[in-house]
Amino acid sequence: PEHTEQVRRLVGDKILVCIPSEEHWLDNIIKHKDQVFMSSPDPYSIQVPGRLLMREYTEKAMTGDLPGARAVRESLEPVRRVYMKWMDAKWREPSVPINVIKCWSQLLGFTGGDPREPGRPLSGEQKRALKQDLEAVGLL
Repeated sequence: PEHTEQVRRLVGDKILVCIPSEEHWLDNIIKHKDQVFMSSPDPYSIQVPGRLLMREYTEKAMTGDLPGARAVRESLEPVRRVYMKWMDAKWREPSVPINVIKCWSQLLGFTGGDPREPGRPLSGEQKRALKQDLEAVGLL
């Protein structure tokens, strides 16, 4: 995003700048030599034990295997589409999709309970649809 590029231009030599989006992570490692990924549910939302693809492509990129990193990143595309459907588009709404983050996390085995008021949990139908989507891309 332009605002992040502006921050990089102004103070990028003094601080670490991070875009909290897996979608841009590999490009930021390559183009900007990013060293840190933070402030995002992406790493724990799109990876499960035995299938740590974001970690794998990060390690490949940081050791110079860019073709390998790109291939692994590309293999995450089906997961990325589900993430975009359920979470990324919601970040553009007036509030953070806490109900989706909590349900998604619980389906992956994390605990955290329902969203606090005034937030509402996903409906039963939404929970079933999310579970089906996660199963379809191999996260469950």
